[in-house]
Amino acid sequence: MGIKDREFSMIVEQYGLVIYKIIQTLHVREEDIEEMYQEGLVALWYAWKGYEESKATFSTYAYWTVRGMLINLIKKDRRFYDTHCSWKPGLEEVIPDHSNKTIHEQLRDLECYIKNLTENQKRWLIEFILKGKKLEEIAEEYGTTVAAVKSWRRSAIKTIKLNLQ
Repeated sequence: MGIKDREFSMIVEQYGLVIYKIIQTLHVREEDIEEMYQEGLVALWYAWKGYEESKATFSTYAYWTVRGMLINLIKKDRRFYDTHCSWKPGLEEVIPDHSNKTIHEQLRDLECYIKNLTENQKRWLIEFILKGKKLEEIAEEYGTTVAAVKSWRRSAIKTIKLNLQ
């Protein structure tokens, strides 16, 4: 009896622990284990459906299919986190509330963060963060390119991060 002739529930029974072992080797956080197991079951189902006996043994095929899909999921989650969730818990206590302050008062509050910035980095911080101008507007105002303003931004953020550590 081939793998495709068996019920999927029998496959899960036989390879369920393999999914947990893969999750363990990938060092998944404890709170994500059940979600990863569910994704592993989906990957196992894909392996079961796509298996060709002439290519490899099912155990090898299933292992690498499940592992590959879980790694892709981890990468996808990490990319999403890096792009959308850069806020760190507790940061709201470090950054002062500027909702009803003038620009000069806001600059005074940010003094400790910007003291090590270059003039161009300070320009970007003031124009973009405090005044809300677009990169194109800043570049036009200071007679430079948008790429240069982006470079100011990158280096300013890097410097501020180093100062926060």
